[in-house]
Amino acid sequence: SLGARARREEHSERRSRATDRLLALMATAAQLILERDTLVIQKDALQRTILSWQGACLPLQEGIDEHAKLLDVNASAAAQAALHPKAPRAPRAVAAPRTQQYQQMAQQQQ
Repeated sequence: SLGARARREEHSERRSRATDRLLALMATAAQLILERDTLVIQKDALQRTILSWQGACLPLQEGIDEHAKLLDVNASAAAQAALHPKAPRAPRAVAAPRTQQYQQMAQQQQ
């Protein structure tokens, strides 16, 4: 009968559409799983890179810290020097002839 045949065709079409939807969902799930796995791999690579950079930066940071300590010591020494100035030294132009004099005296003694 025509009615039964129409129902079979309609049922077959619904089953075909459902199968197509199921296949599309399975393809989407497979694509999402692949993307998730790719992101996990990228995350692991980034974590290794971060650890590597942290290891490389540690000696640099230690050097920076040591330099900062030296700067603090130098600044402290400069502040102390400013508080307790030494007697002024003779300018080089005055000191140079004396140095030559001392050298001549030392040569004469030899």
